[in-house]
Amino acid sequence: LGIAIILCGAMSWALASVYLKAAFRNHDKLVVNAYQMLYGSLLLLAVAAAIEKGWPLSWTIPGMGTLLFAALLSSAFAFTALFSIQIRYAASQTSVYLFLVPVFGVLSSALLLGEPLTLNLLVGLLLVALGIVTVNRGGSQEERPVRALQEPEN
Repeated sequence: LGIAIILCGAMSWALASVYLKAAFRNHDKLVVNAYQMLYGSLLLLAVAAAIEKGWPLSWTIPGMGTLLFAALLSSAFAFTALFSIQIRYAASQTSVYLFLVPVFGVLSSALLLGEPLTLNLLVGLLLVALGIVTVNRGGSQEERPVRALQEPEN
């Protein structure tokens, strides 16, 4: 079940990336992002209310600060930037940079929390970087027929 959920999430992300580029090209990215976050939050709230037993909330200043950081900077700003970039570039080129999310997570946890950077983690970070470079590296038109169709020569 877990793998099926992950695959559904990946498919919905890919479809949304392509759809949002086409459907909302002339819309304000902040407004689109705000609606997406609002509806997603309401859905998550409904699921949490159905699954969780009670509301074990602890409203502390650090907790609220963390929530605001996650909502405003990590989510709203990041998705607005992503939508803005996807308007200008192919979704296949921009979405690959989402693989940097765990890279920043690992590096942040090492810097902020003092978690160790093991050899396995460093090799994983290197592989992510190599994958991004491989996907976005330039090549001849024969090597990249899809790009040749998207970018006609003048």
